Amino acid sequence: MDYLEYNNLVVVRRTRGKIPGIPYKKIKDVVLGTEYVLDISFVNTATSTYLHIEHKKKPGPANTLAFSYTDISGEIIMHLETIRRQAPRYNRTYHDHLLFLCIHSMLHLRGYVHGSEMERQEELFYHKLIART
Repeated sequence: MDYLEYNNLVVVRRTRGKIPGIPYKKIKDVVLGTEYVLDISFVNTATSTYLHIEHKKKPGPANTLAFSYTDISGEIIMHLETIRRQAPRYNRTYHDHLLFLCIHSMLHLRGYVHGSEMERQEELFYHKLIART
């Protein structure tokens, strides 16, 4: 199991393979702030499907789920197979789509819900961060 730990960020892979190389800490610091405590877990299909049904009442694996615990802490669960499969649908590479979904999930942790304001924030952060990666 891969495991990366930075100040206020833990990234764990609970499935086969390596943790994809995107700047998780930089994304977290830009979107959520340096004081935010965040865990990111990469899970297998069975775990993602279970959590998706349990928390969203939707079938199949979720690309990402975000759980806010306090104003300054939360967790993101990601299913890399779904993210990889969806990337071409959005005209993105796998890594760019993963970056986008990290931003998307972090905005949920900040309290955003799907809609035009969240989309505006996603684009703003995505273009800011894509230039840096």
